[in-house]
Amino acid sequence: MKCRVLNNRHCEITQGYSDNHKAVDITGGGYTLDYVVAHSDGKVVFFQDGLGNMKGSTGNASYGNCVKIDHGNGYSTLYAHMKKGLLVKNGQEVKKGTRLGYMSDSGNAYGAHLHFEVRKDEVRINPTEYLDKDLYVKEEIKYLSNSNYKGVSIVDALKQIKVDSSYNYRSKLAKANGINNYRGTAEQNTKMLNLLKQGKLKSI
Repeated sequence: MKCRVLNNRHCEITQGYSDNHKAVDITGGGYTLDYVVAHSDGKVVFFQDGLGNMKGSTGNASYGNCVKIDHGNGYSTLYAHMKKGLLVKNGQEVKKGTRLGYMSDSGNAYGAHLHFEVRKDEVRINPTEYLDKDLYVKEEIKYLSNSNYKGVSIVDALKQIKVDSSYNYRSKLAKANGINNYRGTAEQNTKMLNLLKQGKLKSI
């Protein structure tokens, strides 16, 4: 099957996700060994290197040589059981497809493979569908616009396009558009009104 976490882009699943195994174990296509690569852009937030095979080990040691990458929006991926001499370091920014290391049997492993986890807000979720899919779809930013408004009141301008003009809603709009500590001052309202007239006022 297609697989974006291995260099050759193909893999075989040797152990699937279950309540007792919240990950997938894979080898390269045709049950070969391969370089492990980053699923998506992110930052290395956990790194463990220099370990050999330790059957029966528990905790972080069971992962052997491993890399965990934070991808933002609460998503992270973890790559375990790699060969000594990983190709990235803790704190390093990586791009999708960056080589992390080579598949091996470090830690609690019975044969060389990659143990791959996907986490959402630190909860391990089924990674199978993500072997060849993005972790999340970035939300499209929507903007409010009223280029025809000629007045000077943000309240009236919002009412004209049938958008909530209450103080509470304007406070949320202000925050979404980088206007902090909204108090409804003339300066803050003018800034929002100008963005609205330009079609650049982020909606919420």
